[in-house]
Amino acid sequence: MEFKTIMGQYIFEGGYKNKSGNVLVRLLLFHFEDKNKVHFIYSPHMDLTGYGNDIVEAKKSFEIVSEIFDKYSVNAYHQEVGLPALA
Repeated sequence: MEFKTIMGQYIFEGGYKNKSGNVLVRLLLFHFEDKNKVHFIYSPHMDLTGYGNDIVEAKKSFEIVSEIFDKYSVNAYHQEVGLPALA
């Protein structure tokens, strides 16, 4: 997975293959830091957030959260029921 800086924003690109098929992802992400110096990576399209003490930890946290979401969503039942609700 790769993050590219675009005017303070990021494009998240990644993918994986499982028995259900290929999953390719390209998302606009936002990075911000709160007053306590906690870094956040936020995806408004998926409504997912990763966080950490620095940007590296926040990216790693986001990857974990998005992987869990993807594994849950790819399940045949949840793919039909869950993903259309986000559109």
